[in-house]
Amino acid sequence: FLQYLEQHAHKTTRNQMSMLTGDVPMFQFGRTVSHAAIALNAPMVIHAWMGRGKAGGVILDDSTNGNLYDDPSHVPRRFAGVWSFWKE
Repeated sequence: FLQYLEQHAHKTTRNQMSMLTGDVPMFQFGRTVSHAAIALNAPMVIHAWMGRGKAGGVILDDSTNGNLYDDPSHVPRRFAGVWSFWKE
């Protein structure tokens, strides 16, 4: 997915608090950057989510904490950056 994204968007210097609506914040799970969200009103994003033992779905979430992280200490490690389709 990241290879496809990089064909159409560019990595920005924005973070979770400065991303623009429509930006794509990416998150690392395991060894790969493999989970994307769509920025709404920073730091809020919409993304796919599967709870432990629960059916998956799409949820509104805070990209600085919440369901994207198993543990608050994972925040800096999981956030991989923001990609954008918009010109700087």
